[in-house]
Amino acid sequence: MGELLRRLQYLFNRRRFERELDEEVRDHLDRKAAETGSPSTARQQFGNVTLLTEESRSMWTWNLGEQLVQDTRYALRTMRANKLFTSMAVLSLALGIGANTAIYSFMDAIMVRSLPVQKPEELVILNWHAKKDAPVVQNHWGSNYPDGGGMVSPNFPYPAYQLLRDKNVLASLFGHAGTGRVNLVIDGRAELADGQFVTGDYFNGLGVPAAIGRPISREDDRPGAPPVVMLTFDFWRSRFGGDPSVLGKTVQINGSAFTLAGVAAPEFFGIQPGSKPKIFVPMADIGMVDHDISSDWAASFNEGTFYWIELMGRLKPGMTLAETQSQLAGPFHNYVESTAKKDRERADLPSLALQEGGSGVDSLRRNYSQPLWILLSMAGLILTIACANIANLLLARASARRREMAVRLSLGAGRFRVIRQLLTESVMLALSSALAGVGVAALGIRLLEGLMTTAKRSPCGSESTGACSPLHYSSRSSPEFFSVSHPLSKPLEST
Repeated sequence: MGELLRRLQYLFNRRRFERELDEEVRDHLDRKAAETGSPSTARQQFGNVTLLTEESRSMWTWNLGEQLVQDTRYALRTMRANKLFTSMAVLSLALGIGANTAIYSFMDAIMVRSLPVQKPEELVILNWHAKKDAPVVQNHWGSNYPDGGGMVSPNFPYPAYQLLRDKNVLASLFGHAGTGRVNLVIDGRAELADGQFVTGDYFNGLGVPAAIGRPISREDDRPGAPPVVMLTFDFWRSRFGGDPSVLGKTVQINGSAFTLAGVAAPEFFGIQPGSKPKIFVPMADIGMVDHDISSDWAASFNEGTFYWIELMGRLKPGMTLAETQSQLAGPFHNYVESTAKKDRERADLPSLALQEGGSGVDSLRRNYSQPLWILLSMAGLILTIACANIANLLLARASARRREMAVRLSLGAGRFRVIRQLLTESVMLALSSALAGVGVAALGIRLLEGLMTTAKRSPCGSESTGACSPLHYSSRSSPEFFSVSHPLSKPLEST
């Protein structure tokens, strides 16, 4: 305790201790000079004044911490004195660090991170699988992708969703579809926004509470129910400054009036990793948002071959993915068989395929996983090249500093002490580069968001209205099996 108090006392009375130490050293030298009669001889007998001073000082303070502070100050002075070298090193490392950070951030959000919902490991995504030459694939104009020699699609007819939901095999089954870009008017201020149509069990099935107000419920998702809308937390905070009094406010969506019922939890962004919807609207109100289909919506909404809604569910406690799929496969097979009209269609019926949904809808993973891996490899190569260049620059700089190192060694510095000084300089250089890399990463993330947003624009091309009717894609007069498509485009799925 006495030693600790002495060290703390030195920390707050450094000047007095240094002054007393200098006086003591001079007193010893004066006494030696009086004994020998020669100041030079006295200094030789006394020893290295600097080394003895350092040893005395080490008894008063934490020597390692003191030296670390000294090394840091010297490293900063060295960096300031060599502005060109520092700028080149920091810029090279910042580009490498920033590029890797930006790409890894996207990979983490899209391919690694679980959804911010209750027990995401219980979530499953429903798909159907068919042969590449099956009629369902040839005439299905919605989103599908190759898998295992066949084609897989996440789109289902609304009657199929109702059938599978009523089987009660899953603890909860809910559907969703993109709104496209809609015209949103709040308090007379208009803006374009993207959102999601959701069924009544969407928030309850995900286990996502409302930050304020209430989430969309099954009572809201029925014909004749008062139209309501739910905002995402980020949009509510940016548009209303987090004002809770906005509940009950009227919101105009493509000219139709909706009542603001609630705001989603802060961390919830939907079930599409990387997406940024602003609103959630009950599925039953889809005709109020897309006026192009409102007049004929009842027929298309319930059409048995109108594949458009994406489904997600939650496993019952104790049920496995395989057990759930086996119990739902039969009802789905009977459903698609009842909608088939030709023998060839009945011979190539699609089959139900469930997959884990804890990480959300995987369309971005399918579309961007390979490009992101390639980008990450390229960014890693850039960082490796940058590190190699910095290493060569440091080696060249160390060769130019041989005289400085020789002087430091002659003054009593140990080799480990010199190495530690050089390492401190390298660490300070790396920290500066990392801080600059944060800015580069932020710009890189915005650039990637812009590129992915452009890549996922709606094929309808109706940027001005934001509406993309399912009838724009459908071919309702065609007798072919599954002749209609995905209903509403998702132009901003990626962001």
